[in-house]
Amino acid sequence: MDYASERNLLVEQERLLATDPAYGHIEWPGVRRNLSRTATRALDVLDFMASHSRALRAIEIANGLNLSPSSLNQLLKSMADSGYIVFDPRLKVYYPSPRLSRLASWLDGIYYGQDVLQRELERLFRASGALVMISTRTGSFVQIVQSLAPAGWSHPVESGTKLLLVESTLGKALLVTATELEVLELCREIGLDAGRRTALLSELQQIRATGYLLGSFTEANAVATIAMPMPAPHCGLPLVVSLSNRSAAVQERKNLYRTLLHDFVRALEAERA
Repeated sequence: MDYASERNLLVEQERLLATDPAYGHIEWPGVRRNLSRTATRALDVLDFMASHSRALRAIEIANGLNLSPSSLNQLLKSMADSGYIVFDPRLKVYYPSPRLSRLASWLDGIYYGQDVLQRELERLFRASGALVMISTRTGSFVQIVQSLAPAGWSHPVESGTKLLLVESTLGKALLVTATELEVLELCREIGLDAGRRTALLSELQQIRATGYLLGSFTEANAVATIAMPMPAPHCGLPLVVSLSNRSAAVQERKNLYRTLLHDFVRALEAERA
């Protein structure tokens, strides 16, 4: 599907959703979960278990993922029957299965080393007190693949959320590795006028010069974002790390946020070396 078709689909999907004035043009992951809801929930269970790093009772998982006990019990039974999780009847808790250890080892190998990314991400989250996100490019969009939101954050962003590439600070930071010819071709495909095309090229030049970009989460919203390209992992996937907060808070803490992001990037570079 080309950019124009994807954009039209995104606009139509957005029309069916409640508008969020904080973020503007955005596709929440729930739109795409209709045909694979069970599979997505199973992955959500594994991610939730990993985030706690301990065995969990069914009620803890149900409460954490906002699922009904009956629905979750069926899901856990299917996952246990397939060997993806293991149930301990003595303690009535669930563990990830050893079957998943190969996946964990492979992920450590392509993403900076054992637990490095998660450790540094949580350190960044604690030090900043901001909404922390890691994003990557998927076609003509930027997709948030991991997010950590402070307690009480009024506008959470779920993993899987997609934004138009050229209409977000995250997307522009990802375009920094594209050639000018590739950027101009993208601008032509989506019909950006000369003024916006020039502004985009200027922002990309700024990222290359300073190593980061400060702007809006999307083009019209109340959330500001500072984004920085991450060192390429061994798999070569382009990644961006970002901190978001109210515009006034980001302006006030800009130097702190920039320093924390630089420290995060340097830590990954050191491990990758």
